[in-house]
Amino acid sequence: MVDIKPYVATLLRVLYSAVLEEKSSAAKRAFASSCAAVIKYASPSQAQKLIEDTASLHLGEKNAQLCAAVLVKAYLSNAADVLGGYNAVVIPVIFASRFDDDKDISALYGELWEDIPSSERVTLQLYLPEIVSLLCDCMSSSSWAGKRKSAKAIKKLCDALGESLSVHHNNILKSLLKELPGRFWEVITAFKDPGFFNIVFPMLYEVSNRSVICKTRGSSSLAASSSTGQLSISTPHCIPTNAYVG
Repeated sequence: MVDIKPYVATLLRVLYSAVLEEKSSAAKRAFASSCAAVIKYASPSQAQKLIEDTASLHLGEKNAQLCAAVLVKAYLSNAADVLGGYNAVVIPVIFASRFDDDKDISALYGELWEDIPSSERVTLQLYLPEIVSLLCDCMSSSSWAGKRKSAKAIKKLCDALGESLSVHHNNILKSLLKELPGRFWEVITAFKDPGFFNIVFPMLYEVSNRSVICKTRGSSSLAASSSTGQLSISTPHCIPTNAYVG
């Protein structure tokens, strides 16, 4: 019997590339199934690299994201015992990608999410730190589609877990508020709960204040260049941090 282990690295590289390059959906699935069959003979480091490379495809264009879903589905079907050791890498990607604007992508990842045996709430609680970390990273990316996907996923996370998410509120809010320059007072009106608003407002005001100061400095520089050199900066009015919306 031939020992396949010496050829695992080469086979995985060739099969993984074939999934990415093949245009036919049926061929992609076939190469992905072969890749999943080979990964069972891979060393831990080889398996880790392949799964991490697969998960990172969610940051790419449409073909890359679809390939990631096809590969993960193949791993789940043919190498679940191997993939199980990397759930913390894969599950956050599956959760976030369910909210992609592209219906083909969201449908595939939605199917993968349904294949997870535990309930949604249990799954989210088990991998909450990794999910929050991924969503915050995507929120700060340069991709508008990635930001939208993350925002929708965060809303779903809040709806599903409620107070269970409280330990991560600070990181999530900071990530969201960084994306809101120019829309601060519109955001304030969205808060219905006075208690929650009192928690959020200090951070909201801090980000807003920094934005106003930066804009004012820019305006002052322009004014200074066309006047006597006197620099006049208007200071925004402060609002007490215990204010709330009734």
